Amino acid sequence: MTSDEDLRLLASIFEGNIPLFTEAAAAAKGEAPPPSNPSAAAVASFVRLRVPQDEMESALHQIRGAVLAWRGDRDRPRLCVTIPRWMNQSEQMRFVSTEAAMVSVILHAKKTLRLAFPFVDRASEMIFRQLSYAWRRGCAIQLLCRDTSALERLQADPDLLRALRENRDGAAVRGPFSAVSGELWTFHAKVLIADQVQAYVGSANLTRSSLRDQAEMGMLVTQPDVLLDLHAWYSVLWNSLGGLAADPAG
Repeated sequence: MTSDEDLRLLASIFEGNIPLFTEAAAAAKGEAPPPSNPSAAAVASFVRLRVPQDEMESALHQIRGAVLAWRGDRDRPRLCVTIPRWMNQSEQMRFVSTEAAMVSVILHAKKTLRLAFPFVDRASEMIFRQLSYAWRRGCAIQLLCRDTSALERLQADPDLLRALRENRDGAAVRGPFSAVSGELWTFHAKVLIADQVQAYVGSANLTRSSLRDQAEMGMLVTQPDVLLDLHAWYSVLWNSLGGLAADPAG
């Protein structure tokens, strides 16, 4: 499968030019001659060299999803989905994939990323690599998670994971077991917000089942009033937890 760096590169090359992508994808699969456009030709060659044949279709779905998400259409929300392997994978080509949508949100962040995902597992390491890049370029990161012990099992940036656990260097994680009221509480929402720029709101956890194996649905949103409401909602949850030193989103 292509890496997160590959997705970012390919999406930035195409910048939403789906016909050009389609030409490159056909060439990569051997269904068409090399395209005349230099960018499409380079990408077709790159994909054929880097992606095993049995993963080609899935990789191309991911790349196209990243292209669509990166385009950042501010006029309307964009549907993003996980279509599991037992369904018709060709349908994925119509939509932004869940994982590509989340990568797009992280790539758009300049100051703050706020996440609420009940569960994470090692299938989310691509997402956590992008979070690491964002954190190292100065983004504050807040994570609400029902199973914070799962962070111990991730093979992600150890410095970021340590900062999250220790609530330092602009990173913090909160679980559902230290509410100010002293009562045990939980949450079901799945949200990823980048500044006042873009957000994912949907059904998918950061788990293999949600990113690969289950039918999931969400929306990429860019409308300023919706983003303000999402930040307000997130702050209510975050500030309901004890031990908060500071809210990096202000």
